[in-house]
Amino acid sequence: MLFLMTGFSQDQQNDAAQIKKLETKLENMTHRFDRLEKMNEDLLWYQKVGDVAFIDKVYITGPPNPHIKNPTAMGVDNPVKFWNYVFIPKNIDPSKKYPLLVFPHGGVHGDFTTYYQHIIREMMAQGYIVIAPEYRG
Repeated sequence: MLFLMTGFSQDQQNDAAQIKKLETKLENMTHRFDRLEKMNEDLLWYQKVGDVAFIDKVYITGPPNPHIKNPTAMGVDNPVKFWNYVFIPKNIDPSKKYPLLVFPHGGVHGDFTTYYQHIIREMMAQGYIVIAPEYRG
């Protein structure tokens, strides 16, 4: 009887270890799925507004954060970096100047999706160049 209980306990430990391993793998895959979803969403911009706008996604750097609590921390002088979507109307005359609109989207950072495509389409029709920063939280 003791032998059976020891074997059962061993099986529970093995199962718990396997479950922990699977949970870790799933957690790692979740990040990859989020990245894949974002990449698909980026491609959808070309399908949704590519007929009226030149589209680009650019990485912009800004000055380092001036309000660092620890001025000797590693990376304190590193610039702030963030992605920005740029939309330029296809029917513009490059010899003229056009207004620039900074479009601060709602939601969480890194969440500029094609949900906003109707707004971008309207801005392109009105002749605005639009930049939509993926602000950091």
